[in-house]
Order: sequence, then structure tokens, then C-alpha cells
Amino acid sequence: MIDRNPKREHLKSLKSKLSIIAEAIPPASQCLYLDIAMHRNVGDLLMVEGALSFAKDNGLTITHWSSVHDNGRFLPNVGPEHTILLNGGGNLGDLWPRHEAYRQMVLSRYPANRIIVLPQTIYFRSQDAAQQCAAAYRTHPSCTIFVRDAESKRFAGAVMGLHTVLVPDIAHQLLDSELLTTNPTSGEGSLLLRRTDRESNLAEIPDHALDWDQILRASTLWTHLALRLSIRLNRAAILHEPLMQFGIRTQRRMIKEAVRYFQPYRIIDTDRLHAMLLALLLGKEVVAHDNTYGKLFRYSDTWLQDIMRSQANRTQTTITSNLKRRR
Repeated sequence: MIDRNPKREHLKSLKSKLSIIAEAIPPASQCLYLDIAMHRNVGDLLMVEGALSFAKDNGLTITHWSSVHDNGRFLPNVGPEHTILLNGGGNLGDLWPRHEAYRQMVLSRYPANRIIVLPQTIYFRSQDAAQQCAAAYRTHPSCTIFVRDAESKRFAGAVMGLHTVLVPDIAHQLLDSELLTTNPTSGEGSLLLRRTDRESNLAEIPDHALDWDQILRASTLWTHLALRLSIRLNRAAILHEPLMQFGIRTQRRMIKEAVRYFQPYRIIDTDRLHAMLLALLLGKEVVAHDNTYGKLFRYSDTWLQDIMRSQANRTQTTITSNLKRRR
């Protein structure tokens, strides 16, 4: 049966565009997946699951996981045939320096390996910091950087002198994933989800707004906190793999809890990029607002224009009419 839903067809086309990442990796490669997210931001967890699903769908084998919480203590010595996958997101820049420092440590640690930076948004407040960062990437002989919006690609080329490849966010790999399966329902009402971190564009968060950690069960959050502390404090290599595997299982539970929370609503009103993407993957309508540096609008301008045009006659409840530009 032909799927004639234009929004869904567009999402399928975005997922298919991720195949260009596989073209940069030899078939059946063994990979280290590094800088893996281990925190309560469900959007970052969607990228982790998207990357793991991408690896499985393309015949790649993940042989080691690592996050900033273990500080690279258990990074293995591997031959040049291994490929290094560095997690994607919105932290290639100077706003979240801990992750950038980790990536540069990996570039230095593995000079003979193919390194793939999964889709990133690039944002620097300082051009000097951008130039210093670029030098680290330019010195590596085999590093491919994927970016997820046209402005990141422009900035990387014009300011940093880096060649990058434009692809959608890796979370699009989760379209039709069992992890996002819900009972079919159109829902009603709006869920207001606002970020409360340094990327928030609001002087004051509305009283009725929630962030990721407020839609998850308290028991799950406590389990995840204990997990992060265990990873951070662990000094026994034999415990690293079991802790990371437990982390993956826990974070899948967090994603499912977020999906269940989204399910009863018709509209997701948010300034979080992955809340917007999760809503679209679940067939919800979206009211989107930008973060401090335009991340959501940069992404929608690059990849969601067809969805916006197809719904241009609608008002108040669609991503088309409610994506707010920062003035």
C-alpha cells in the first residue's frame, strides 16, 4: 500500500539521506562509539539510539562505548581498521566545552583511525575559539564531519576552513522504530516543553511548562543518576562494559517514558530540537520556538521546508505557522 501522507513521505526521505554516512565507513566495520550521551536529556538519548540503529542497519559492529563521564579511562588500543564514531548533537563549539575537549582528546588519541563525527550543529561565540578548534580537526588525516544544517556547513567552510557533509539529524533513523511505537491516537491539547539550560531563549519559563526531566518517572531519574555516578567513579575496566550496557537499557526506558508522555497530546509546543523531531516522528503537530542561537530554525530551514509548504494553509497548530524566528 502506498503511503500518501506527504509529511511521512518527507520524513522517510530524510531517513534515507543518512545513508551517505555509511558511504564514509567501510562495510562490516568494527567501531568505537564515543562521547555517547549519558544524561537525562531525552533528545540526546534519541541520537544515541539513532546511531545504534544506524550501525545495526548498516552492518557495523560497536565494540566499545565511552562517555565524557568515564573521561576516556578505558579507551582501548585498536588497529587502524577500526572506525571511531563520535556522537552528534549541538555541542561542536564553545557553548558545551566538555564535549569538544573530549572530541579533541579522541582526535589526538587515534591519529591512524578513520573518525566520523555524527551530525552536529556548529556554534561558536568566539571566532578565535573556532579557529583553535578547527586546527585540531585539520591535523587529523581521516576525519569526516557531518553537520545537520546549512548554516553549520557555511560556518565550517568560511570561518573554520573545514570541509563538512550536510545530512539530517541521526534521530531520523528511528522512523518506524519499535522504540517509538505508540497506540494510534490523534490526541488533544498541547504539551508545553521548554528548555531550562543555557540555550533557553526565555527570560522566564512559563509556570506550566515542563522540561525533559519533569516528564520522566522519579525512579527512572534516580536510577540514571546512580548510573552516571557509577560510570564516573568506576576504576575497574571489567565493570565498564556492563555499566554502559545497563545505561543503554535505562535510556531506552527513558525514551519510552517520553513517548508515552507525548502520546495523549495533539500538539507539542517546544524550543527543543529533538522534542520537535520526536513529535514529527510520532505524527504530532508542532509549535516550535528557537533557542538562543537559532538551532531549530536553522534545522527547519534546511530540512523541513517541504513539510512547511505542504501545510502553509494551516494556522496556529502547525510547524509551518508557529516556528518563531528570533528577532
